[in-house]
Amino acid sequence: MNAVLRNLYDNIINLLYEPQCPFEVEAECSINDYYSPGIYQGKVCNFCFNEFVDLNVSPREGLENLQKVYASAEYKDNCKTIIKKLKWSNPKLAGPIAELMHYKLTCTAPFLEFDSIVPVPGMPDEESTGAHSVLLAKELAKIYRKPFWEPLKKLKETNLHKCAKLQRKEVIQGAYALKQSSEMGAEQLMIKPKTVLLVDDIVTTGITLSTCAGLIKQLNNSNQIFAVTYASVTST
Repeated sequence: MNAVLRNLYDNIINLLYEPQCPFEVEAECSINDYYSPGIYQGKVCNFCFNEFVDLNVSPREGLENLQKVYASAEYKDNCKTIIKKLKWSNPKLAGPIAELMHYKLTCTAPFLEFDSIVPVPGMPDEESTGAHSVLLAKELAKIYRKPFWEPLKKLKETNLHKCAKLQRKEVIQGAYALKQSSEMGAEQLMIKPKTVLLVDDIVTTGITLSTCAGLIKQLNNSNQIFAVTYASVTST
């Protein structure tokens, strides 16, 4: 659909239905005043765009097995509300959230290119309904038009947010593993080095991302892994 037809379609829809920002976190939330810069294809109101895309949140470096970790915004206030909505009541938010994550990546790392998109896995019972990290990764794969692979599996619940910082390494041991099926991307990651985008909703210490990235590097030590999350916890 070209730009003229798209604008005409949007105008007709706006006349028929009262538009609303999908996040709906504040009285200011209204699609009537949306922000859509450049490549950003979504429709999120100015309030939420400014709330959930903070270009001052610097990428984390120095985490084991990872090149860099990018996050859209700090984990606080309305950002917490959106993550709760995504997890417990509105999985459709994965689409607009992924678009904001993509916008942040494009602004801060415009020349990065990925061969595949890989989620931090949820527990097996979550996979049937769609773990939030998996939903985000699938949406990013659509946006980037890259393969979505699931070479990883989660073997036990960790609840790292309930653990003291020094306990987290012990708790996460044996929590994640590689799948055996070649259909999940493991075989492709072994054949030749790939640049992988690892996706999760929140980064705290980075230990989960580092652990999953380490497993991907077991397939081929030359694989380069970048990570992106929706939110970043600045203090632990």
